Amino acid sequence: MSIRIGGLLSGMDTESIIKDMLKAEASKIDRQKQQKQILEWRRDSYRETNLKLLSFRNSLADLKLPSTFTGKKVESSNDSVLTATATANALSGTHVIKVNSLMAGVTRISTSEIAEYKDNLGEQFGLTGTISFTLKGKDGVSHEYSFDTATKNINDVVNAINANASTSGISAGYSAAGNRFVLATVDKGADEVIQVEADAGAFLKTTLKLGLDVGEYRGTNASIDYDGAAGIEFKSNQFTLNDINFDLKKAGETVTVTVSQDIDTAVEKIKAFVEAYNAIMENINLKLNERREYDKASHSFKYLPLTDDQKKEMSEDQIKKWEEMAKKGIMNRESLLGSIASDIRMTANGMLTNCEAVKILEPGVTLASKSDINSYAPTLAEQFGITGTVSFTLKGKDGVDHTYSFDSSTDDMKDVLNGINADTAATGIVAGYSDNRFTLATVDKGPAASLQVVADGNLFLKDTLRLGIGTGTYTPKSNLISPTQDVRYLKYQSLSAIGISSSAYVTGSKDNGKLTIEDEDKLRQALQDNPVEVMNLFNRTQTVLEEDGKYKTYDVGIASKLFNTLSNAVTSINSKAGASDAVYDNSFLTKDITRIDERIDILEERMEKLEERYWRQFTALEKAVQRANMQGQWLMQKLGLDSQQTS
Repeated sequence: MSIRIGGLLSGMDTESIIKDMLKAEASKIDRQKQQKQILEWRRDSYRETNLKLLSFRNSLADLKLPSTFTGKKVESSNDSVLTATATANALSGTHVIKVNSLMAGVTRISTSEIAEYKDNLGEQFGLTGTISFTLKGKDGVSHEYSFDTATKNINDVVNAINANASTSGISAGYSAAGNRFVLATVDKGADEVIQVEADAGAFLKTTLKLGLDVGEYRGTNASIDYDGAAGIEFKSNQFTLNDINFDLKKAGETVTVTVSQDIDTAVEKIKAFVEAYNAIMENINLKLNERREYDKASHSFKYLPLTDDQKKEMSEDQIKKWEEMAKKGIMNRESLLGSIASDIRMTANGMLTNCEAVKILEPGVTLASKSDINSYAPTLAEQFGITGTVSFTLKGKDGVDHTYSFDSSTDDMKDVLNGINADTAATGIVAGYSDNRFTLATVDKGPAASLQVVADGNLFLKDTLRLGIGTGTYTPKSNLISPTQDVRYLKYQSLSAIGISSSAYVTGSKDNGKLTIEDEDKLRQALQDNPVEVMNLFNRTQTVLEEDGKYKTYDVGIASKLFNTLSNAVTSINSKAGASDAVYDNSFLTKDITRIDERIDILEERMEKLEERYWRQFTALEKAVQRANMQGQWLMQKLGLDSQQTS
């Protein structure tokens, strides 16, 4: 950098002049910085929405759990006697439970304080000589214990019994603080035993106040009477019976246990889903519909990011308020946000459809005899060797049950055909008979064709006509591994079917696409009557056989598809704006910001060079002024000398 000389001689404010001369260049840099700031705000806004999308996606976990919809709740009439929970497979109903006994071992504690501790048994209990007793535990071995009352103390008694505890299953304890002695089995259950075979001088019974006579004392298993079934035993106080998990607390009492569908939990989790969904829709709608304030007079936006010079003239509060206005509307009509909102709205509010991989392999529905049936005869009785009346019920496109009944002694196969085909216009089902084969088929040959066998008396269709079918709905053969996965036959195919509606679309509204539980009673009834069908609405999957011979599973339920939609949205925003916690950010907006930084560097370098040039020019001017002043002074001196010499 060259030496800068200000207007010392010329008297000019060189620095201000150069600054004014550089204003055009500085404004170019400011515009780039403002554009960079807007991109950074936009990136931050995307990332903020992305965090909400992730949170919403995580909230869908509850709706992907079968237990949310099929869970059961259990009420005990007395929790102090027993508590219970139930698995999803437990049948609803009320059960009467009597708790006969708890799982317990044998425990005997001194009924009152024994003599205060002394150094030996003689001093403590006033005994002389030797005391002894014999115990037998679960090992079936008699263990005789003998103690000299003059040299042994109560702790020696405890230690001797406990030395055999690992095999006998009998342990002892003594608390000097409470002056109590304890004799107990190590484990619990009916297999645990304390047998007193001998107790000389009633040492155990009277001296230690255990109240034990010579004899056998056994533990107990948990035992209950369940709905009249008496004496059901378990080797734990916690056990499962008929998919109900019991925890016994107290014996000798009877309680009622009621199992019912846990509607409340399911409703609360669905409400939480609706609230989370609405929150993300409002977040996106507000950003898409918010507009930047426009100044028609200057044909520019009214609030732009502040320059460094502008910030110097404002307070922190003024800067904050200005930036709030400058940020307003920067996401208006952002195409990516609009696309994400549309995808979420369509997934949540649309009807369930089969995945694109599902293909219909045969047109319509055709059920045919698996092998030749008996040759035609004048009556069904003669043709098939049957008697009485045969009947079956079919349901077709009209959704109405059509029952067909034939007298085997008077009706023949032509009557069967004519009976079915007389209803074809309504049912869309046609019957055929040729070459000793019988067929039932749908007139509709499209993927929506359906034929239902509601009833088949005496298996006339299945066995006599050899169709080999049971009751159920038959649809066109597809590459689905199970026809029941076809969403067209689900009871609930949209949220509206369970009482959840969507708001109408209004341009500019923050409520576009929001959900409302319009009929909670309808939702509760659906969960009560068909919890599995409600679960299918949210979690239905389809497994298809692909052309490469491999099976692939697709998500078609609302919660499952939303999870995938949100995952794609998060990925798209990461590509657009990057993740806030990413170590390396290669997103589009960050690349744009980097390019602006590069342009700013170029413009700043250019301005520095231009400023340097201006300073060189003004410095040269100052030097020229200096030379001129020096020459003037020399001339003045010369002229002064000449005047003196002349005079």
